[in-house]
Amino acid sequence: MDMARQMPLLVSAFLAPLVAGCEEAAHAIADAGNSVDGSPGGCEPEFGRAWVFTQLAILPEGEGMDLSGDGVPDNVLGRLAPAANPKYEEGIASGKYIYLIEVPQWQAGTSPGQIVQLDDIDLVFYRGRDADEPADATDNTGGDGKFRAYAEQFDVNCNATSGYDAVRLQGNNVTAHSTSWSFVIPWTGTLEFRNFTIGVEFQDELMGFAGTAGGAWTICGMSNAPFPPGGSYLQAMANMFYISPDIDVDGDGIEQIVGDGNTIKECIDGDGKTTYPGPDCGCLPQMADGFSVGFAVKGVPAWIVGVAAE
Repeated sequence: MDMARQMPLLVSAFLAPLVAGCEEAAHAIADAGNSVDGSPGGCEPEFGRAWVFTQLAILPEGEGMDLSGDGVPDNVLGRLAPAANPKYEEGIASGKYIYLIEVPQWQAGTSPGQIVQLDDIDLVFYRGRDADEPADATDNTGGDGKFRAYAEQFDVNCNATSGYDAVRLQGNNVTAHSTSWSFVIPWTGTLEFRNFTIGVEFQDELMGFAGTAGGAWTICGMSNAPFPPGGSYLQAMANMFYISPDIDVDGDGIEQIVGDGNTIKECIDGDGKTTYPGPDCGCLPQMADGFSVGFAVKGVPAWIVGVAAE
């Protein structure tokens, strides 16, 4: 495979699962703005404060979050940053990649002082669509952009499915974590992560955020993500990028994936001895580990004005 020609596809897969961030939207979401053109079961979610990503960049290898608990940042996929990051920048600027976060409990008019007093908050990530008709990317990142969240991110009860297990607020800093986190994007499928964490700091009056995000993209998740023109992302890691799992999720040692130049030849359990042959071995229960990745993120205020059909 030609890395230069295939890199845009790899970048598309990285884009969905990222999250991190928070910032201001000093605007009320008017009832008339909560129109819905694709919500499941006709539900109309009530959205709180939201922000749109203005930067999503893979950090260099050696920078990122400590996922293994050894005090050292984990980011084995950081070696792809020089080739991948220009695609992120281009996608955000063109409106092709729209990623949003929302804190449902924070409504317009909430001041930082009031926010600190809240005992519990949620952080929700969405893939979005420009609400402008026709779409106009020039106003997406100016702090007043309007977007719709895609309908597949809500269950039948109209609850968002892409939130986090634990969210902690301390001053202007928000940290969110999920032991298991996944997100669906139509052109790639479901991206599955373990120990996904984001940490961001708000600017004054919540007018912006900056921070980092990271987690372990699972072996099975990569195995299930198609890598056109054929094969999977796991096959690309083993045979094109020569990148191995580095996060021991199940505590038995780091699993290994062996390629044959085209597909997956075998998987080796964390004990370094037990082997499982065949191209589908990556989704065996014994193959629980993942590939670390870290991101730098920034964002500006936005409105989520409804739900959109895919």
